Amino acid sequence: MHTQGHAVLNYFLLKNKSNQTFGIPILAGATLPGLPLCVLYFYQRHVLGISDHVIWTQTYFSKGIWQDSIDLFHSFPILGLGLGVCAFLRSRLGCVFFLSMLLHSVFDFPFHNADAHRHFFPFSDWKWHSPISYWDPAHYGKIFVLAEFLVVLSMTIMIWRKGASLSGKVGLIVANLLYLLPLAYCLSHP
Repeated sequence: MHTQGHAVLNYFLLKNKSNQTFGIPILAGATLPGLPLCVLYFYQRHVLGISDHVIWTQTYFSKGIWQDSIDLFHSFPILGLGLGVCAFLRSRLGCVFFLSMLLHSVFDFPFHNADAHRHFFPFSDWKWHSPISYWDPAHYGKIFVLAEFLVVLSMTIMIWRKGASLSGKVGLIVANLLYLLPLAYCLSHP
């Protein structure tokens, strides 16, 4: 899934029925697993001047800091440990944060093909290469990105109707507008 989709989905699934929504830990947990990729991409592309083609066909797949930092934030054992520690400490904010990170990883698991994560890092290098990709047109990416967008748009409407704050509404609009890029990519590639 795309990071903005994780944010909307996790907020929709984890928001508290009471007045306290835990919005910040939900959104932080939903987006943090994508942060290493963004930082590493920015550094490679804009500081080192490496082309997008090289980044996405070679650098991304190289062992070391790229894969380790990305997989660390998608690791079921590490995230489960974080959730367990927060539960032991009775930290509701920490539990919501790690639960949101776990949801991100759970929803990534079935939608990554060549770019699959090591979800059992550091104990295993095993990756499950799904036949479905959230972005790659060669693995149903065109269908999936449209379906993902429609699901996120539906959840956006439900969240909006339940009385999202002004900042929440702005965030929802931005999240949905960010789907224009992957939609355009998938539609422009065979």
